[in-house]
Amino acid sequence: VSLPWLKRFVNFKQSASELADLLTMLGFESEVVTDFSVLQNIVVGEVESAKKHPNADKLKFCIVNDGKTTHEVVCGAPNVATGQKIVFAKVGAVLPGNFKIGKAKIRGIESNGMICSEEELRISEEHDGIMVLDSGIENGTNVADILGPMYDAIDIDITPDKAFALSHRGIARELAAKLNKKLKSPLNAKRVIPDSKDRVKVILDKKGGCTRYVAGIVNNVKVGPSPQWLSDYLKSAGQKSINNLVDISNFMLLEIGHPTHIFDLDKLSEPTIEVKWAKKGEKFAALDDESYVLDSDHLVITDSVNTVALAGIIGGKESAVSDTTTNVLIESAYFDPIVVRKGSKKLNLLSEASRRFERGADPDVTLDAFYMIVRLMEEIAGGELGSIVTDQCTFDLKPRKITLSHKKLSKYTGFNIPSKKVKHILSGLHIDCQTRGESVIPMNVADILSNPNKLESMRIRTEFRPFMRNLVDHLQVIGEITRKNASSYRRDIRFGSKETLSELANMLKKNHSDSLPEEFIPRIAGKKTNKSVDTQKWICTIPSFRGDLVNEADLIEEVLRCYGYDNIASSYSFSSQMQYAEDEERPLSNLKKYLSSVGFQQCYNNSLEERDNIAKFGLEPISVMNPSSDRMNVLRTSLHQGLLKTLDFNYKNGTQNVLLYEQGTVFEKKGDTLDDIDQKNAFSCLVHGDFAEPNVHFNPIEGNFFLLKGLAENIFNNLLKVKIKFIKESHSYCDTFYNIVDSQKNLIGSLGIINEGFLKEMDILHRTDVCIMDINTENFKKCFNYNIKAEDIVLYPIVNRDLNFIMDNSIELAQVCTTIKNVNQSLLKEVVPVDVFESKELKNEKSVLFKLYFQNPKKTLEDNEVTSIIAEIIDIVLKKFNAKLRDQ
Repeated sequence: VSLPWLKRFVNFKQSASELADLLTMLGFESEVVTDFSVLQNIVVGEVESAKKHPNADKLKFCIVNDGKTTHEVVCGAPNVATGQKIVFAKVGAVLPGNFKIGKAKIRGIESNGMICSEEELRISEEHDGIMVLDSGIENGTNVADILGPMYDAIDIDITPDKAFALSHRGIARELAAKLNKKLKSPLNAKRVIPDSKDRVKVILDKKGGCTRYVAGIVNNVKVGPSPQWLSDYLKSAGQKSINNLVDISNFMLLEIGHPTHIFDLDKLSEPTIEVKWAKKGEKFAALDDESYVLDSDHLVITDSVNTVALAGIIGGKESAVSDTTTNVLIESAYFDPIVVRKGSKKLNLLSEASRRFERGADPDVTLDAFYMIVRLMEEIAGGELGSIVTDQCTFDLKPRKITLSHKKLSKYTGFNIPSKKVKHILSGLHIDCQTRGESVIPMNVADILSNPNKLESMRIRTEFRPFMRNLVDHLQVIGEITRKNASSYRRDIRFGSKETLSELANMLKKNHSDSLPEEFIPRIAGKKTNKSVDTQKWICTIPSFRGDLVNEADLIEEVLRCYGYDNIASSYSFSSQMQYAEDEERPLSNLKKYLSSVGFQQCYNNSLEERDNIAKFGLEPISVMNPSSDRMNVLRTSLHQGLLKTLDFNYKNGTQNVLLYEQGTVFEKKGDTLDDIDQKNAFSCLVHGDFAEPNVHFNPIEGNFFLLKGLAENIFNNLLKVKIKFIKESHSYCDTFYNIVDSQKNLIGSLGIINEGFLKEMDILHRTDVCIMDINTENFKKCFNYNIKAEDIVLYPIVNRDLNFIMDNSIELAQVCTTIKNVNQSLLKEVVPVDVFESKELKNEKSVLFKLYFQNPKKTLEDNEVTSIIAEIIDIVLKKFNAKLRDQ
């Protein structure tokens, strides 16, 4: 971006470095390309003589006058000549890029300085010769005074959502809003009425792709070199001058950010423009001397017979202007961003035009851009409008309206920005604001304002003390009081100073036109008073060039950007009690924290997968319309695919103990249309290897199916207080698989062991069982209890007993535990199977040791009470499960 070009639109005094910092704070990451104001010892010099170097054919020995003295310089440029005014870098100078100039001996002759080229000054890529200045410039003049006003430039990284900033006018608009300057319009779009009644016929394809196309003819143009001012502006922005017609189109692109195109009218079969879809396999010769094979989803411009341009991307070679061009057809259009992006990507062809169209150009500036081109042509190329202007438009140009409330602005930002400032910022961004509603302040505060004598009461002064402390912070933020005064006010408030509270009340009365942030509202006698209800709202009309503004949050971001993030003072929370929002993310956030605390690691995998991989999981692939690569071409249907890849990657790189969890979006196809694709939030865990590695204190703890099962029981039974059951089910790629259900039989998760054959088919390296657990996020949230309650501490001891039963291998232990627990739920607090023993002697049976925990919350349990319950348990288990005690 050229600073002199920006000054066409807005006046500013900042240097390139200062401007780069300012734009970075506005959200446009910037760095200086050329800032001549920081260059030292670089002046205008005159070549008094330029003779052939005695020891080299391609070098010249020059005498350079810098206005004070002369210097002997060896120069290799072929165009250096006696009498030229040049840019001379003295010994000690530092050129852009931190290139230091010192004395040097070149082929036996000492050189004291350097005569600079445009490339060395970072003005352009021209390096074949030195830069020659105007002969009228005085020797010794600082180069910053000569080149700075024309060639100071900064490089700006524009994010994809900021298409409005891809021009000098767009950046200038941001600067004008930030610096509180007026935005100028150096080139107006005055409508021109032609003498001719001719008209260009424009036909737009009904399937879309182009929703506005402006076309007109300019006759009797003269192609030639551009005037110096136009060449200089293009050069300052890193563009080469080609000829006046091409330069005009490029100038408009960089000036207002809207791409246009100029056709040689005499090369068209007829003055007709038809925008339509290309034929599959059609060949197109472009301006870049390349031939492209088009597809049926490429949008092209034709003259009803031949393809003359690839819409929004590049013009055609056959219809390009040349030195013999006399009549031209000007195109100014709006093309669908998606169509342009897909077409550009398919051909691997990125142009300045496609870069703007695919991000979203301004459809409303199309006609203005056309007339600006006409005006420049009349001025520079001597042409005249030779037809009625055709404006074919199917685009809805009605502006969007978004409501912005001051209350939400304060809530999102955490502090109060005065209403006048908000409206001023939005107006500076060309967002028209209509105010609705007004700010009101708390009724009890209003009572104090109307009668400050009420502060005579010590009770009222005490009740209002917290509010007044918050008010001091607010007044400091808006600049009403200094930091030093704020400290003094806080001290006086602490001691209940009547004078200080009255003074603050008067300040509040003076500044109450803007509502206070919600956290500043006082609490009276332990009860929250009437809130500061800010009913002020702005109905904002969004300009057509701001396609990125779609909701209230976007407007809040705009206000903050221009207000300045660096102007936001740090503040403290004055809430006297902790509050927990019942937000949707809190249950899963707590689950993540728990899993991380026991050794799991969170991973993030791509939501795009290979088609073959999805098929292996037995699910129908969902193809994406515009895949990022041939391999990643379908949406994932499960998190298992990514988790297994992560396991494989870690295993191959030496990490065999893997504990992972992931939260992400998965997709399921339920029909043939886009509406039939179900998108849902998923949560999965994977365990492989050891849960805990061995050390001198304990053996390794294996991360297996039972570990995951225990984690599930701990999460639901102990943390969430939700009773769960494990129900065995069959699964396509898991040998052992259980659904996890609650007492209402709602599915809240599942866990299983992935089949060995499936892992081999997927080429996943492993050494132990690969276990997975899924959590149904929607039902998990329903299990989550937002109101945490502490249970009473039982003062009486726990009594535990062991029971060892021999039973059939097919019996599920969970069923046995439930049966035992139901014998006496009031005293039997927990039943835990702690050991399972199997051997050849037991054949098809197993020995299971159960540990039982008894406790009475009201008294100490006696032995006979526990013994009677144990006897009942033994009797029921022996009969129901055909079991026997281990001792028998």
